[in-house]
Amino acid sequence: MGRNALAIRKGMSAEYLAKAHFSKQGYLIISPDSHETSFDFLIHKGNEVFKVQVKAVLELEDFKLARIRNKHGANNKSYKQSDYDILAGVWIDKNLIYLFKTEDVNEIGFGETISVSKLD
Repeated sequence: MGRNALAIRKGMSAEYLAKAHFSKQGYLIISPDSHETSFDFLIHKGNEVFKVQVKAVLELEDFKLARIRNKHGANNKSYKQSDYDILAGVWIDKNLIYLFKTEDVNEIGFGETISVSKLD
């Protein structure tokens, strides 16, 4: 299996885990019919609807750091503030989910990486 296929499977796994997390919180999960949206899925509960973008946490052993790459697509396109409401960083191997509101990501900078943990 090629590197791109592994990356796609890792991304899909992260999405499934994020959907399970929000579902356990009582949210209805609504997935778009195409992958052409700037978000991965919507969550809905009561009068609230949020666009969720999911990213798998990357472990960078050389730098002893775990991070979230806040860009999308093979062309490394930066997100805009209106593209999603919640960024969910899923660290699959550690079964952890980091949630960031758009305004929090805006403080860090769209298109930047977000450090989430130091590795031992």
